[in-house]
Amino acid sequence: GEVGRAVTAFLELARDDEFEPRTVEATVLRSEGDVQATWTLEADWIRAYNDYALDDEELSQRVLDSLYEEGDA
Repeated sequence: GEVGRAVTAFLELARDDEFEPRTVEATVLRSEGDVQATWTLEADWIRAYNDYALDDEELSQRVLDSLYEEGDA
């Protein structure tokens, strides 16, 4: 999905030294001012993934665990 594409873009930019790994906190909007969800990609996760210390499944799970959808309690 769109979150996966965004995460992949940050990972590739960091791998290619075009982005200094830092924590990314993203907000997904349905429309302006209407939050659908938020998610986080920690700087340490980016570094670990690009150093092969974290695999696709582990990284995906961490991002999914950070996901907060509007309406979650």
